[in-house]
Amino acid sequence: MCCDRPCSVINETEYFHRKMNSLKRGTFYRISHDDCYTDEYTALRAERTVGEEKYDFFEQNCEHTVVWCKTGLHSSEQVISWRPH
Repeated sequence: MCCDRPCSVINETEYFHRKMNSLKRGTFYRISHDDCYTDEYTALRAERTVGEEKYDFFEQNCEHTVVWCKTGLHSSEQVISWRPH
């Protein structure tokens, strides 16, 4: 469940290889990462970010933080899909 709504689980590799317009609009997707930290280590990394005041929509939004906590990567698909190509 995603936000009390059903969500589709999609593999990270498949997600990044599909075009955004091929994903079903209005559907929540939970990305299953191919290579990521354990839940315990992810939680420790998340605790490390508590109190930081570096929020910036383009460079450090909540998705950047979540992806960093889980994978160590600094990215935001929201920002990538929003920017003109």
